[in-house]
Amino acid sequence: MRYLSAGTLSERIRQMEQMPLEEAARLLGQIASALDHAHANGVLHRDVKPSNVLVDPQTEQGFPRFVLTDFGIARFVQPSGHVTMYGGTPAYMSPEQFGFGDEKPDRRSDIYQFGIILYELVAGTMPFQAHNFVEYAQKHAYEKPAPPSTHRSGIPSALDDLVLKAIAKSPGERFQSIGEVARGLASLRGSSAPVSMEVSVKLMQSVKQQAEKMSVRATRTTEMKIADNAGLLDLLVMAPDGTKSSASFKQNEIIVGRSKEADLPLDQKSISRKHLKIERENNTLYVTDLGSSNGTYLDSLKLKAGERTVWEPNKRVLVEGFVLQSSTVAAAPEEPV
Repeated sequence: MRYLSAGTLSERIRQMEQMPLEEAARLLGQIASALDHAHANGVLHRDVKPSNVLVDPQTEQGFPRFVLTDFGIARFVQPSGHVTMYGGTPAYMSPEQFGFGDEKPDRRSDIYQFGIILYELVAGTMPFQAHNFVEYAQKHAYEKPAPPSTHRSGIPSALDDLVLKAIAKSPGERFQSIGEVARGLASLRGSSAPVSMEVSVKLMQSVKQQAEKMSVRATRTTEMKIADNAGLLDLLVMAPDGTKSSASFKQNEIIVGRSKEADLPLDQKSISRKHLKIERENNTLYVTDLGSSNGTYLDSLKLKAGERTVWEPNKRVLVEGFVLQSSTVAAAPEEPV
């Protein structure tokens, strides 16, 4: 990758007591975009922190570009389901990275680390102060962080809520995709989309070379239409750990839930036994939340229980960390990476 001359985000934080909220939101939008790209390709970074974000002064644009680097301990999500190796930097590690709880690290661990940076930039201080690995582990697992507004005046309650949700102790209580966080930041900035960001291609390739005979098929478009003559209800399913699968149904109505009797069973305790219904009428999909305990989302919109909603082909259904997309194209050969 080309040389970036302006140091790291960590150095930038040390140079100013508090970063303006507008600048913090812009740069975090860039980091979120980078993580979103990595997660879409099945890669978990596992060590998201300010010293791993390089600054490109980009003076002609009037605002620096922030580049997420150092995928040295990153891993592809294994076919067995989760990342089995633990690691990271204690000040930013999620509880599950320390081994707490029943969950193993997945993309929500990266979201937690991103949330710690978010807290640091917004509040001007870290949520947890400790002197060693054991102290950090205890604080991340059990200590309740104070809202950022207790450290800095002028922080809106919506930003407090966003930060605290990103660093929730339980992965199931956090944002389930980094895209959700980015959209929340963008809405607070009054913008419809986060600033785009480049991820080092060479670093991504080095991570891919570490995988053992694995292949990942990346989604090349955000817009998928239902084939006129498919005759099937086809779905792409991404689990919370990043593993992907596909499912096809001949019937035009299916039930998604934790029950083994569900047409599409999703094995996670926080999912209701009968969570939602998906229907197909001609070339239109509809989704209905069946009064689930924790809700169903269409991108960032939470569906009202019992209300039938059109599932537009460029949107995703989010069910407690599972991401569902409508699929219409015939399966292409997997590309080796």
